[in-house]
This record gives sequence, structure tokens and C-alpha cells, in this order.
Amino acid sequence: MLKIYTKSFRIIPSGKIFFICFIFISLMILSSNTIKHVLPAQNTVKSGRNHNVCKIFKGKILLYIIWAKTRQSYEWTDYDINSNVDSLNIAINWLNQQAENNNILLNIRFDYSQDDSIPSYYQKLGGSVEEFITKSAQIERINKWADKIVRKATGLKNKERLIAKLRDENNTESVALIFILNNYFKADYAFSFNTTSNEDVEYSIISTKRPCLIAQEILNLFGAPYLYQHTTIKNKRDTKQLQQMFKDDIMATSDKNISQLTIGEITKYYIGWIDEIKEEYEKLIKEKTKL
Repeated sequence: MLKIYTKSFRIIPSGKIFFICFIFISLMILSSNTIKHVLPAQNTVKSGRNHNVCKIFKGKILLYIIWAKTRQSYEWTDYDINSNVDSLNIAINWLNQQAENNNILLNIRFDYSQDDSIPSYYQKLGGSVEEFITKSAQIERINKWADKIVRKATGLKNKERLIAKLRDENNTESVALIFILNNYFKADYAFSFNTTSNEDVEYSIISTKRPCLIAQEILNLFGAPYLYQHTTIKNKRDTKQLQQMFKDDIMATSDKNISQLTIGEITKYYIGWIDEIKEEYEKLIKEKTKL
């Protein structure tokens, strides 16, 4: 049998060399496949269903609010906070009622971080949220801003630590974290972040007192895709078709009174209320959001 001799290495039979090379190549391929498997999920709607912290929209859910401020937003007054709390209650009551109508066990309650001497928590962002969400490179800046707000409001290191603490204290798996900015007399907006990623917990930033948008954003955290021309949607044409098909769905509009809306079939599927939808619906939703 042919043998290989070197000065500093022991003799290795050629058959073993082939075997070692085979094992090495196999391990490289396996390693490559494993790396691909553990990468964050792509921005598809399916990856937003039953994903991250906000999974299935059932059971006991805590909605945790942090009143935040940037250089572009206004100070919070007691009146502003109280009026937002009223809107939050309307949105929560509507969601609980929708669940009851569909024989779904759901119990949402909300709490918020507030010090009597500090009604809100300021952190410079360096621009507006609306501006940054159009630039993927700036999303990390928003994530860091949110972590800094959490540290100021709670003393905890970041969003993940806060949610872990809230889960333990409230004996619940699902915590929907929302930062609310006071942009009174400015355009309303609502954006969710990390809904299809494992790199950071999902959360929302909203600037609105409209119960429709508040309820919509809570559902978006739990995987429901927007069904109208939302700023973060990539597939404009398909979304327009979905909006026409589900015009009374809470996820299909931004300008109707919440009492006129319902949770439609496609939204029920993505929040985990039903297990199947028509194939034609799923094909229309190819990508979810950029955030």
C-alpha cells in the first residue's frame, strides 16, 4: 500500500487520507447547513406567525406601555396620558370582544411605567421615526434608542431583560411592548420592529390616540400582516388586492372607526385563531415588512 512520509508527521495510509478528507468535507457541508438554519428568519409573513415573544394571540397577554419622548415629539401632560389610556382601553376592549365572538380565550390587560415626578422618558434619536424606518441601516439606531429608554424607565439593561421580568412577575408568556410618543396635531403613525427576527424582541413605536391603529399594531406584533398601503409594506400591488378582499378587516384600513371593523379570516390565521386559510390568500402575501 502506498504510504506518505514526512519529516514531522507520522505515516498516514492513503486510504485514511481519503476517509479524513471525506469526513472533513461532510462536516463543512453540515456546518454550512446548520449556519443557514439558525440565521434570523427572512421577512416573510409566515415567519411572523407564532414567532419571537408575541406568539399566538390567545390566553393571558400583558400590554406594557412606556411613555417616551424625542427631540421631535412633545412633552407628556397628565391630560395627554389620560386620553391615550382611554384609547388603549377602547382598543383592548374591542380585541377582547372580538375574541369572545370567535370563542377564543383571551385576556388582555395593560400596565405602564411611570414615575410621579417623571411622566415620560426622553432619549435623543437623532431624527424622526418616520424618516428612519425608510432606511434599513437606521433600524439598529431605533433598537438602541428603545433599549436606552428602557434603562431610563426601569433600570434594566434592555428590552429583552424588561420583557423577561414582566413575564415572571405577571405569569404570562406574551408581553406586547409599546413605546408611545406624543405627536399631538401631527400625523399619526404606528410601526412594529423585529416581528420576523430572532435577533431582538419585537416592540412597537406609535404616535396616535386612534383605537383602530392601536389595535392594529397589537395584532401586528402577534403576526398579523398589514392589508393596506402601510409605509413598511413592500408588495404594494398584492396588498391593494388584499385590501379590497378584506375591506372590513382591522388590518386593511387606517381611517375607519374601530366599531366598523372586525378580525377577518386572513388575520385570524396569522394570529393563530385558525389553522388554515385559502391558498390564494397566502400567495398574495409574499413579504411582510422591512422592519
